[in-house]
Amino acid sequence: MVRGFLSPFLIVWPNELVVSHYVDIRYSLESGGQRISEQDLWMAASARAFGDVAVTNNVSEFKRVSGLTVQDWSM
Repeated sequence: MVRGFLSPFLIVWPNELVVSHYVDIRYSLESGGQRISEQDLWMAASARAFGDVAVTNNVSEFKRVSGLTVQDWSM
């Protein structure tokens, strides 16, 4: 049942590239006095590392991540 639900989706596990983006994003935000949730941080790092678009209705959170393309499909 779970495999059937997940089959149309690409599961991306963190690799060295994603971890590198994670560290860069976290450092950039925290050194500027900003925070981002752990889940959003991993999503942003994964999307940015692979050159993908982050699709979210929480655009204000993700717009703070430099080099990340963000789209809101909820409108």
